[in-house]
Amino acid sequence: MGLYIDRSNSGFKSALSGTIQYVDKSGLIAHLNANIDSEQRFLCITRPRRFGKTLAAQMIAAYYNRACNSRDLFANLDIARNPSYETHLNRYPVIFFDVQEQRSNVTRGDDFVAYLQEKIGFELKKLWPNETQNCHTIQEMLAQIHEHTQTKFVIILDEWHAIYRMDQDNEHAILMWIDFLRSLFKGPYAKDYIALAYMTGVLPIRRFTSESPLNNFYEYTVFNTYPIGQFYGFTENEVKSLCKKYEMNYDEMKRWYDGYLYQDQYMYNPNSVVKAIAFRNIIGYWNETKKATPRRRPISKVCNAQTSASRPRFSHALHETGTTTRLFTTTTRGFFLFALANDARFFVVTTTLEFFHHAFARHVALELIDGTTEVRTFDGNL
Repeated sequence: MGLYIDRSNSGFKSALSGTIQYVDKSGLIAHLNANIDSEQRFLCITRPRRFGKTLAAQMIAAYYNRACNSRDLFANLDIARNPSYETHLNRYPVIFFDVQEQRSNVTRGDDFVAYLQEKIGFELKKLWPNETQNCHTIQEMLAQIHEHTQTKFVIILDEWHAIYRMDQDNEHAILMWIDFLRSLFKGPYAKDYIALAYMTGVLPIRRFTSESPLNNFYEYTVFNTYPIGQFYGFTENEVKSLCKKYEMNYDEMKRWYDGYLYQDQYMYNPNSVVKAIAFRNIIGYWNETKKATPRRRPISKVCNAQTSASRPRFSHALHETGTTTRLFTTTTRGFFLFALANDARFFVVTTTLEFFHHAFARHVALELIDGTTEVRTFDGNL
C-alpha cells in the first residue's frame, strides 16, 4: 500500500468503530457503481465544510481499493444488499489524496503540480515498472498502464478547491492546477484509464473561460442534489433516530442544527450533531472547525454592495415557509441561500465567499476564500 495509490481502509474503519453510531451513507456507492465506465463517471461534489465529504471519500476508497479486503466493513451496510455490491468490491487500483494536505507539503504553489507528478509517478513506476518506462507524467503512465494491462483506475480528490484558497494571489499556480486536472480527467486517453473520478470541495468547478476546462464533470451542488443529496449531512429521520438512541432533545437539536435546505429536504450538519451527542451539549460547533480571523461590519453593507470582484449585486425573493422565512438570493458570481429563523441562522454559498456557513443570535459568520471569517452584525436590513 502506498501514500497515494491503494491506501489502507483504516480511515473508514475508524469511523465504523467510533463511540457514536455510524449513520449509514453507503447507498452512495450504489449510485457510483451505476456510473462506472459511463459518461457520468466524472463527479464533483460541492458541500460545506464538515459535511461528511472526507468520510464519504474514505468510504468510497475503502470499497473500491483492490489492495484491501473491506468485505467485513460493508457486510452490515446498505450497499451490501445492492446487486452491484460484489461486482465492484475491492476491484480497482485507487488513487486518493487530500489536495489541501498535499499542498501543505510544498512551500510555493508553483511547485505543487511537479510535486504530485513526482510522488504519484514514483508509486506508479514502482507498481508497473515495465509499463511506465519512458513515461514522464502521471497521465502518460496511466495511459500506458491501461494500454498494456487494461487496468482502469478510480481517482478520488478530496478538497480539490484548496488551491484557490491557499494560492489565491498566485494565478499561475491556479492555472497550472487547472491544466493538471484537465490533462488528468479530459486528456485524450482519460476515458480509457478512468473507471470513476470523484472530487469533493466547497467550491463548484471554477470557469476561467466561456467553456469550463472540466465540463465533463457532473456537478452535484447544494442547488442540484438529486439523487445523492441525502448522503451528505444528516436527514431529519437520521437525527431523530440518533436523539432517541442517545436520549438527546430532538426539538433543541432541530432548533440549532437544521436549516440546510437541499431541494425541499432539510439537512443537518453532521459534525455539529455528532459533537452535541458526544459532549451532551447542544451549542454552536461550526466556528471551532477552522481557524478564523474575525472582523465585524454590518451585513447591510454587503447586501447593498454593487457588483465587483468581491461585492456582487444582489437580487432576491422572499418565500414564507411555515414560521420560517427563506430568502433566496442570486448574484452575478454565485448564489446565496439565507435561512431566517427565530435564531437568525444564515447559510451562504458563493464563488467569492467560500461556502454556506451559519451563526446564531444576531451575528452571521461568513467564511471568505482566503480562510478568514467576517462576523457581520445582522441589522434586519436585507
